[in-house]
Amino acid sequence: MSKFRKITGHVYKVKNQNGFNNALYDYFGASDNEEPNTYTKSKVREMIQNYPKIYPTTIVIIDNSFECGRVYIENF
Repeated sequence: MSKFRKITGHVYKVKNQNGFNNALYDYFGASDNEEPNTYTKSKVREMIQNYPKIYPTTIVIIDNSFECGRVYIENF
């Protein structure tokens, strides 16, 4: 069973921390290897400024500060 589900655009339903990480990787197209014009999974994790307090939850990835190397998460 999937630990995350994309609802629309930048909104995901996540069941646990692993699902949260996988939703981020999906959104940013992150990979394990450094490839041109992509982000690594470790770089994406470093940019996260806040994490969900409870699971399961619905998250909104707010990437308007992404250029500054920060990504914020909004919980519902």
